Amino acid sequence: IHCTLLGLCADRVYDEVTSLPGVTFEVKFKHYSGYLDASLGNHLYYWLFESQSNPSQAPLILWLDGGPGCASSERMMTENGPFHPTPDGEHLQENVFSWNKIANVLYIDSPRDVGFSYRDNTQPADKVYNNSKTTDDLVLALQDFINAYPQFKFRDFYVIGESYGGIYAPQLVKALIQTDAVQLNLKGFAIGNGQLRKYDSFNSYFDLMYYRGIISKREFDSLYDCCTASGQTADLLYCDFSYFIDYSDSGDINPKKFTDNTLQECANHISKLGNYVWTSKNSPYNTYQDCYDDKPKPPQLFSNAAAKSFDNHENDFYDQGANQFAGSTDALGGFPCYMYDATEKYFNLPAVRQALHIADNINTWKGCSDNIAKNYVQNELDMTYVFNSIIDSGTQLRALIYNGDMDLACSFLADQWFTERIATNNSLPVVKEREEWLYKRNTNMPANGGGYVKRFGSDNFKIDLIEVKGAGHHVALDRPGPALQMLNNFLFSLKNYNNVANISTAAAPLLKEFQAAPQPELSRKEADRIYDLP
Repeated sequence: IHCTLLGLCADRVYDEVTSLPGVTFEVKFKHYSGYLDASLGNHLYYWLFESQSNPSQAPLILWLDGGPGCASSERMMTENGPFHPTPDGEHLQENVFSWNKIANVLYIDSPRDVGFSYRDNTQPADKVYNNSKTTDDLVLALQDFINAYPQFKFRDFYVIGESYGGIYAPQLVKALIQTDAVQLNLKGFAIGNGQLRKYDSFNSYFDLMYYRGIISKREFDSLYDCCTASGQTADLLYCDFSYFIDYSDSGDINPKKFTDNTLQECANHISKLGNYVWTSKNSPYNTYQDCYDDKPKPPQLFSNAAAKSFDNHENDFYDQGANQFAGSTDALGGFPCYMYDATEKYFNLPAVRQALHIADNINTWKGCSDNIAKNYVQNELDMTYVFNSIIDSGTQLRALIYNGDMDLACSFLADQWFTERIATNNSLPVVKEREEWLYKRNTNMPANGGGYVKRFGSDNFKIDLIEVKGAGHHVALDRPGPALQMLNNFLFSLKNYNNVANISTAAAPLLKEFQAAPQPELSRKEADRIYDLP
């Protein structure tokens, strides 16, 4: 094992977390926190959770969050890990739908300078962030991981990416296929609400905004003339609105330049309407989720549409206007609205940093980096060539493309178009036509609609395309039970997604200091006494 200049290295003895401040329940699984060496001077923070069921045999998942510039450790706390922060940011409650119920889960903060990841200050500064560097560092980090945890050699391994992780994940899979340096048994990958083809995402905005009541009929009808002016069909379902726009390297939507006045007016109009996804008071991540509070906070200082679209979650909705709030539509200050501030506070508590083996000179933890979001070179807008390369390799793999149906940023419609196109162009036949899948928390409960699934596949490559009903951009946050059932069926290649996960979602016992005080015994007379009557 090679260590960093600070003496930090991936070491399963040193990195084991033996006590974590503020945990309110009995933790009965092992977990490890530390650093993995990547390219010279770069050190990626990791947090590994052993499976709560059969960790020596359970598959290994690598979770990659998007951004670009957002920490996977944030998603561990707010989405699919075993811990959720409490509103005070000082304690952790149990997530009974944690993905480590069925798998060993490895979270890596990537790229460098995200979360607790860092670059040595003894090395020349490197402020260039791009997909190639991110992929190279992840491959090296996985090599270091296997050196430290040889029990995972040749273990069934899956890469899962969310949002801009829809670029990280397939590019990492492609790199792993092309190298034998990482001794893992790559079985497949999954992408949740991923950016697979940015032009598909843009084209999906208009139908979804109109049918969800975000733009008016007049605004929607105004698109007809632009489609016909560009020589396209007047059927808006098939109009390529992206014909009128360009993306900057940092992901901003800009009107394309035309010499024709009509086309230029259309370009200006369509780019403005497309940007309304980010400037309206609706969350682009979940159309029907709102947050309320007494004191609105100022908007983010940047206007980068790419950063907005891929989770700059220092505050989930604040980047959409100064009057966005942070309570909840449940009127009780729900978890989706307090979780980001609480997570940031918890990770920066001195006792927590010490428990996680974070040196004092490592940067303050933030869920997302504005600097990386603005400076990350987003010059790959279409993952078609990556998918084609993976399929052409002949490697036997399974892929899961899943989307919450309430997301606008990376919509189910955009990823459906992408997946259907990949299947057609690579001669992957439809194995099972689109049908509803059913969710049951356990075998004794009635079934509810979980969403819809369509399956494609050949002997070597299979794709499951799934919608999760009622979820937004972060599926395991909005629909944790269905998300866990979906993952279980995918990992273990079960017949269909209706199979109930054979795991307990009962809460672990609270530690004694967090249990309610025993109630005093009362006589029947005392119990029936009326103390106040309005």
